[in-house]
Amino acid sequence: MQRLPLGPLYYEFSRHNEPRLRIQPGETIFVETEDAFSGQVRTNADRRDKSKKPYGNPQTGPIWVEGAEPGDSLAVKIEEIRPSLGQCATRTSDPKMLSEWLGTECPHGTHVCPIKDGQIHWSDSLTIPYTPMLGCIGTAPDMGVPTTFPAGPHGGNMDIIETAPGNIVYLP
Repeated sequence: MQRLPLGPLYYEFSRHNEPRLRIQPGETIFVETEDAFSGQVRTNADRRDKSKKPYGNPQTGPIWVEGAEPGDSLAVKIEEIRPSLGQCATRTSDPKMLSEWLGTECPHGTHVCPIKDGQIHWSDSLTIPYTPMLGCIGTAPDMGVPTTFPAGPHGGNMDIIETAPGNIVYLP
C-alpha cells in the first residue's frame, strides 16, 4: 500500500500544485493529514493565530489518479480515520453558547478533549460518541483556484459526518 506522509500542506485546490502521489483507480492508500487548525491547537491554552496565514483546513496531496479525466466522477472510499494525537479540539466564536450547551466553561472558545474507547471525553461527567470525519476533501477544478475554506462543486470544506469511515465521497 502506498503511503502519503504529512508534508507540504496546501490551502487551495489548484491544478498547478505538483502531485505528491500517483495512484491507479481502485488503489487503497494511506494518507497522513493535519487537523483543521493547522496544528495550532494542542492544549486548552492554545489559541489559533489567524495572523499566520494560511491557518485552517490544510490539505495533504495532491494525489493524481491515473486515467482520470475532466468530467469523470471520482469515488473515494474512506476506509479508516485514526487521530494520531488521541485527542480532538473544538473552537467556537460563541464560548457562552458552547458552555451552556455542554455545561462546561469554555471561556476562550477552545477545548481539547482526549479520545478513549470510542468516546470524546469532554469533561469528567460528559462523554460524546466519537465519529471521525474528513472535514475537507476535494478536487482541483479546471478554472479558478478555490481555497479550502468554502465548499463548492469541487468538494472542499464540507464538515459533514457523511465523510466518515465506510462511506464513499463522490467528487467531480
